[in-house]
Amino acid sequence: MQVRVKFRPPEIPDRAEVEQKALVSAKIGAALLPALALMAGVLAIWRFGTDVEWTRDFPIEQGLLSHWQVWLALAIGMQAAGTWARRDS
Repeated sequence: MQVRVKFRPPEIPDRAEVEQKALVSAKIGAALLPALALMAGVLAIWRFGTDVEWTRDFPIEQGLLSHWQVWLALAIGMQAAGTWARRDS
């Protein structure tokens, strides 16, 4: 018994198609960044509150992410990146 398998060459996407998909991906990322920035800001406030004993324990007690300054920098960076990405898309 012989089985013949025919392979077609893959279709090469049009450049406009690729650019459109990249633009959609960029818009989705730009839309999600402010929400992520808000979450990082909340974690910064929570960690700061733990340092001054206003809140209970923060779940990350050791390492780089155990400092409120890191969370605040991440929040500012994500918000700035989201603003920049929305402006350009």
